[in-house]
Amino acid sequence: MHPKLTVGVPHLDRTEFLGKTIECLLGQISPCRILVADQGMTDATAELMHQYKDNPLVSHRRTDATCLWENWREAAEMAMDDGAEYFAWCQDDDIVHERYSERITIAFDTFADAQTWTAILAISEDEDLAMWFTGVGPLVPMNLLRNRPMVIDGDMLTPFAYVTSWALSPAVAFRCGQDFRDAMAEVPEHCDLFTERTILAAMGRKGKVVCDPVRIGYWRHHGKNESYRQNLVEKPEQQKSFLKWLDGMMDDLPNWADQFGLWAEIMPNAHLRGHAAGLDGMDSRYVHAVKDVLTRSMREEVLYDDLRRQLNPQPEDPVFV
Repeated sequence: MHPKLTVGVPHLDRTEFLGKTIECLLGQISPCRILVADQGMTDATAELMHQYKDNPLVSHRRTDATCLWENWREAAEMAMDDGAEYFAWCQDDDIVHERYSERITIAFDTFADAQTWTAILAISEDEDLAMWFTGVGPLVPMNLLRNRPMVIDGDMLTPFAYVTSWALSPAVAFRCGQDFRDAMAEVPEHCDLFTERTILAAMGRKGKVVCDPVRIGYWRHHGKNESYRQNLVEKPEQQKSFLKWLDGMMDDLPNWADQFGLWAEIMPNAHLRGHAAGLDGMDSRYVHAVKDVLTRSMREEVLYDDLRRQLNPQPEDPVFV
């Protein structure tokens, strides 16, 4: 049976991590296809990938990418050209749970109107251990006790992108098709530091988003994280390009403040203050309005009933364990 999910592994000269990532993906309870999109094509990576030359689930493809986003996009496009139904990026140093592929496939099979899946990613400096309180994932109330996903309106992800990342790969996946191709075409280049935000903001405009309460993998911190270099050198210019693009997306969301305000009203004041402070020094046509929503929403009341009605949680679905 042809796996529905293809996992693209964008790779550039980090062979020492790549093998562990591939083994995690090959160890899935529900098999997935693995496509290594190689921007560097070093001898070390070629030697490693030779070990998988006879494995029908693994392919090694050269790309002509000149930046991170180009490599990510080429991986997704190649996967769709090969017939993938669902797609996820797993960076070449990431670690995922053995039910990673199964969880994504079940979510998209269950929620037919969802275009995007998001879950929780723990932050770790080790391939085995992580602190329980470190992580990145959907900032909405979820059924943590029963691990039941919920579905929200994807438009929420556009104003949220000013604040922080909604979720990070590999805890992000997409339904393949024209909507996904169009969303990738809308994402600006030369904004690599904001890629995790731009693709979710663009794809959120295409349909519903699954928010899955599981910790599905580790986002590893180490000295070869590409973001460290770019934050030091390229962040100011990338941020300008990102904000200009995001402002354009917001022009098509006349009611964004009502929806974003509903989310902000159920967030703790400490979180809102932190998010608002993170916008200091940023300037664009909408960033100040976003900060104003955060500031005005600081209050004691917790309006969970209103939020639940808006988010429309799904009925009891089997299969999620």
